[in-house]
Amino acid sequence: MKKEKGNGNLKPFEKGKVSRDQAVEAGRKGGLASVEAKKKKKKLRELCEIFGELPVYSDKAKKLMEEMGVSEEDMTNKMAAVIGVFKKAAAGDVQAFNAIRDITGEKPKDEVDSKVATNVTVNYVKSGAKFASSEDEVNDERK
Repeated sequence: MKKEKGNGNLKPFEKGKVSRDQAVEAGRKGGLASVEAKKKKKKLRELCEIFGELPVYSDKAKKLMEEMGVSEEDMTNKMAAVIGVFKKAAAGDVQAFNAIRDITGEKPKDEVDSKVATNVTVNYVKSGAKFASSEDEVNDERK
């Protein structure tokens, strides 16, 4: 079985080899690590939002935005990133195109067709068998 990224330090739980207290402690540590990872991810997201709203610092990017008709107040790092992604997509970068599609809400739904044909044909074969009138009759036949 393929191990997922970040699971290299996990040890499989085998009944009898790990005490209940050890399992509880391992679960507690895992929970604390999960909380810490979520905090870091949230902080990174917040920093990206803050940096994205800052005015663009590159003179080259400012000049390009002016040529494109971007207003002074919209000349942010986010706008520079958007322009960069659009330039890549226009040059044929499929990942950039997919990023734009996903951001603009045009991503196709990931669906799997789970419809199954429900037509069932049952054929009867005439035989000399008779239906059992009770469970005891079935059990008697099996002996």
